[in-house]
Amino acid sequence: MVRIPNQQRTIWLRYKRMYPVDNNEWGDFQAHRKVLGLICIGKCHNMKEFEETFESYKKIKEDYANTIFNSRLILFGMNRDGTPLEEINSSDTDNSPSTSNSQDSSHVLDAENLSSTSDKSPSPSSDSCQLDNSFSSNGANNTIREKDSDNNNPNIRIFSKSVHKENTGAEVVFYPNTEGTIDLEERLRELIISLFFVLEGKRLDRSFERTEKLQLLCAPFEKRDLQGIDTDSKSFKRKCQGRLRKHLADLCLQADRPGEAILHYQTSLDILKTVNDSLWIGACYEGLCSSSVILTYPQTGSPLLKRNLSFCVRRGKSKIDDIKARPSVPVPVKRSYSNGCDVIDSPPKPCLDPDDIIEKYKESIMQYSKCKAAAVIEMEASIKACRVLVLQRKYLQASDFLQNVVYISLQSSDEDKIQRYSTLASLYSQIGFHRKAAFFRRVSALQCVNPQVAQPSWYQCYTLLLQALDGYGVTLDPREFSTDKPCGWPVLQMRVLQELIFSARKMGNPQLSVRHMTFLLHTMLEHLSAQERRDVASVLSSYTARCEGTPQPLATDTGIIFPPVPLTKLPLVKSFKLMSVAGHCRPVKLPGSGDSVNSEFDQQGLFIYTPFSFGGTDDQEHKSNKVDFCWVAGDVCEVHLEVHNPMPDVLNVSQMGLLTDGVEMDVFPANATIPAESGPHLIKLSGIPKTTGDLNIYGYISHVYGVRSHCKLKDIPHLRSTQHIVEVIPALPHIHVSTSLPKATNCPLLTPDGMDIITSATTVLYAGQSMNWVLTINNLGNQKLEMLELGLTSKPEYRGALKKIVMWNEGGITTQLPVQPDDSISIPISLYGYNHFYTDSDNSEASAFTSSHSTSVGLKYNTNSRKTLEVTLTVCYSGGPGMEHSYCRQCAISLRLDILPTISVQKWDVIPAGSYDRCFVLFDLMNQSSHQTEVQYNDGGKIIIEASQCRRIAIPFTRCHLPIQEDNPAANKLPHNDTVLCPIIIEPVDVWKMYLSNCIDVRWSAPAVNATGKVSLENVVWSAFQLNLMKLSPIKWTVVVNSQYFDIANIPQVAVGELINIHITLVNTDSVDAHQAELSISCYQDLGSGTTWMEADEQCSIIGLRSLKVDKLAQGGSLSHECHLMFHHSGVYKFDIQCAYQRQAPKESFSCKDTNNSHFQPAYLSLFLSAQKYIHQSSLDIQLNSLG
Repeated sequence: MVRIPNQQRTIWLRYKRMYPVDNNEWGDFQAHRKVLGLICIGKCHNMKEFEETFESYKKIKEDYANTIFNSRLILFGMNRDGTPLEEINSSDTDNSPSTSNSQDSSHVLDAENLSSTSDKSPSPSSDSCQLDNSFSSNGANNTIREKDSDNNNPNIRIFSKSVHKENTGAEVVFYPNTEGTIDLEERLRELIISLFFVLEGKRLDRSFERTEKLQLLCAPFEKRDLQGIDTDSKSFKRKCQGRLRKHLADLCLQADRPGEAILHYQTSLDILKTVNDSLWIGACYEGLCSSSVILTYPQTGSPLLKRNLSFCVRRGKSKIDDIKARPSVPVPVKRSYSNGCDVIDSPPKPCLDPDDIIEKYKESIMQYSKCKAAAVIEMEASIKACRVLVLQRKYLQASDFLQNVVYISLQSSDEDKIQRYSTLASLYSQIGFHRKAAFFRRVSALQCVNPQVAQPSWYQCYTLLLQALDGYGVTLDPREFSTDKPCGWPVLQMRVLQELIFSARKMGNPQLSVRHMTFLLHTMLEHLSAQERRDVASVLSSYTARCEGTPQPLATDTGIIFPPVPLTKLPLVKSFKLMSVAGHCRPVKLPGSGDSVNSEFDQQGLFIYTPFSFGGTDDQEHKSNKVDFCWVAGDVCEVHLEVHNPMPDVLNVSQMGLLTDGVEMDVFPANATIPAESGPHLIKLSGIPKTTGDLNIYGYISHVYGVRSHCKLKDIPHLRSTQHIVEVIPALPHIHVSTSLPKATNCPLLTPDGMDIITSATTVLYAGQSMNWVLTINNLGNQKLEMLELGLTSKPEYRGALKKIVMWNEGGITTQLPVQPDDSISIPISLYGYNHFYTDSDNSEASAFTSSHSTSVGLKYNTNSRKTLEVTLTVCYSGGPGMEHSYCRQCAISLRLDILPTISVQKWDVIPAGSYDRCFVLFDLMNQSSHQTEVQYNDGGKIIIEASQCRRIAIPFTRCHLPIQEDNPAANKLPHNDTVLCPIIIEPVDVWKMYLSNCIDVRWSAPAVNATGKVSLENVVWSAFQLNLMKLSPIKWTVVVNSQYFDIANIPQVAVGELINIHITLVNTDSVDAHQAELSISCYQDLGSGTTWMEADEQCSIIGLRSLKVDKLAQGGSLSHECHLMFHHSGVYKFDIQCAYQRQAPKESFSCKDTNNSHFQPAYLSLFLSAQKYIHQSSLDIQLNSLG
């Protein structure tokens, strides 16, 4: 677009690389078809090349010599004065020579475009360029200004010198190179302005109105019919006047005078109608419509090419100044008809209404249709009418005009056919008929490679097919191509894609053909038959054998970028699941770590609800996609895929891997062979994370049919999650555990707590038997083992006895740490056949010994049956960086113990011996096994007990000082309030029981089963009286019977009625004084069967004091007492000699009488127990035989 200086007119130009000479002959019929200017561009370096270039320029100019007004030849590679660059370089070294090859090109200024009424769009093969006018003054002033610049600065030449050859009048402009072309735009603007003034002169020339001999303007085909025409007739003269008037209207339209052109067209139309000149009447109608369109729609010109202001500051500044200098022309306010047509509030009066424009176009086309030779003109008129209807938004009427274009029969070249179909496709796109547009683009593409074409243009064919894809509902982005909501016919889509693939291959771009073939297989898989799938896969494999398919976007020279096409359906992934590490390798927080405390606090904390959301959707999506387990750095991690093969042949998938980010990870490629049309099949993808953090897994890699694909989860509609996030924690050691015991059968896989059981062990023990076995731990990882802890779990009823059954040395484990990689340690563990488990069902009580002093306590332990004990040995270990972050691993060993019954204690008792420091412990032992058992006890005693036999043993026991029994410390720690949080069972530790179990050693051996053990005294409950007999008395006794010291081995025999002298001496060996000491003597007769007869008056008589009281018996002091006995009946009698005292002085509030009497009340034992802390008692049994 060029603005004419000092005039309110604008000239629109079109530059075309080629223009047929035959079209130039139609310039008399329609003036805009004439070529008015010529611009040739070339490159030369010497005079010889210049001569050759100039000759070519002359030949081109001669072809259009009848219509050209002016021309320019622009040459690069020579000095501005036309001399070769070498001549200047010899004297001036500042100029740099150009080394470009000689090359010619030309531009033709078509008169069709030297007008503001151009209605024909440029063809795709033509190059368009509009030049903007910033020239605000006339040409003379500009020339003077430039000359002044040359005089002021002679070293800078803005305009090059002109060289005229052979008086042709053509101007040749020289430039050394393309960088110094600042004045080129001004020179071209001068050329265009000169063309305009020549055109303006022709418009103002009205000499034809005064000439008697009028010229008849003819179309090219009409020249053949001029012979024999009467040129003097009135109709001939009117025809000449009408055609000349029409030509004048064309010149006015080219000179930006559309209003004046309308008047001339109307006048010409009135003249030509009288002579019935159909062809020229149609041309008048067309010119009338074109002028009206310019006035009605002034803002609908072709868009300007935007200038890149970075090329030259001066040119950019000229552009800006020109915009500022333009006069402000008020734009009429538009409104729309109800039918969508935009109209002007105050249109010019001679201008046609929008509806009249269409009617005149129809009339014009009807007139053109009467002449077969004007088929091209008719087609162009239909196209122009269609464009006007597009402006008016009357798309259905526009389609009628386009349909007329289709029906016009033309004898044209292949290039014209391509141009015709392309134009139809463009117009159909503008009116929204996309499928028809795609059809004509496809027809145009196939015309480019018609077998009759000598040089088929596969590139143009490919470009047109690419443009036709939208009309068929095909987009080359697989994410936008939806198969759930299909658009279009799959058969047509596949046909177009196949033609696109073929044209890309013929074009010589195998990468494009692979990409499109991959797209065809991926998007049309559901619509392909089994044989078609096989054929497409075979073709794709042959293509990728020469050029592998890549997962990167593919860019072409035209700037089109084709997105990658991942083959997410080959194979079809139905499930994508991250697998947690094995249970024994799963990392957990160390007990007592900060995180565990916080988590416990969070669980027990208050729950506060708020409707406000403080986290973004990204955070919520991140949490929803994060799995609830962790992976460990350095360990192999797996992802399981369930896939289906929809292909009719075996599908070979190679180099499968994971797509990850966030954490560095080594991925192991996997290969899979999937049978035809089958599924699901499991594919395991594994890798090793190298660092810690959040690992994001968003897809997988596959290689199918030679195409490498990056398949993202978000592109797979069957999967819910678009990504999976897993936390990777620091590295931890990895161990292997083995035992020296045989493995158990039917071992559980998990503990009740959900811990994995990695191995098992089983053994058989007899009650009381001990066994040792070894636990071996191998460090298989790359981190050293720094922490190792063992623990035991079992059923609640067995937990109290676990530490008695399974035992190990914690210190022995600590001394072997740390364990280096590929090293191992051995941990010895002991097993004991403990068989005294508490049961509620066994409430049987053992019968008591026949004794006047004690009875056995009732048992609540079941030892008669075989016990099967399931014990879980837990192993908690850690080390390396994971231990620094409070992580560890846990595993478990299932230990099955079968405990068989052997020797058990059924009854027990304690009897005094003959001396004060000795006593006897009696046991009734039951052999509950099925084998003969030998029992050994203290002092080398042996006894053999048969199966299911019970025998009694008496074990001499030396009295001793029993350890002090402390109060239960756990009971003192109980909370002193009424709130009970949970039931707590506290079993006090019986120190005396443990001490006596260690002192009394009873062992058994069963040779038949090669087993030995120790008889357990866990079920023996010692009474207070029994414990008192086993304790060493602080009172030392001396008893003399009839002047002989009493010996338990030799029971003295006396006669009935004989007077017996008994002398008793006792010494206080206690560490404190004895207060309120009382010596007492009692006699009774043991009747057997557990009863006694205490009627002393009838059986024997005690002559003397039965008791002796002393207020204080000092430490080391002695006390003597003598009395006599006489038996009235024969029998075996027993005497109890007791001494009771208090270790502390009694308080004043208590009387001695009450204290003394309290010892002999029936509640003696209970009173004794209650006063045990203050009162100590010692006794001595004497057995006498009375002979009748």
